[in-house]
Amino acid sequence: MSQAFVLTGLGMSIVFIVLALTYGSIVVLGFMERRFAIPESVATAPVFSPVAPADTGLTPEEEAAIHAAISHHTGMAPETFQTRITPVKKES
Repeated sequence: MSQAFVLTGLGMSIVFIVLALTYGSIVVLGFMERRFAIPESVATAPVFSPVAPADTGLTPEEEAAIHAAISHHTGMAPETFQTRITPVKKES
């Protein structure tokens, strides 16, 4: 019976040590993310493409909806980047 308590205590100790190490690594990674974050001016730099827009077969409303969806997903203002939509070549 005494060995069962020792084994249980040892097992629980290992589990709590692993949990503490996991928590500690999450805290350290969070600190590093805040410490070495990309500056806002770099993250929202406008992207310009020298390529002329291709005929995608989309209406201007569909292109605007895609641009708005990308803006919402990335959290960037719509006027800070450009969207270039290229048609996908389908294999037949």
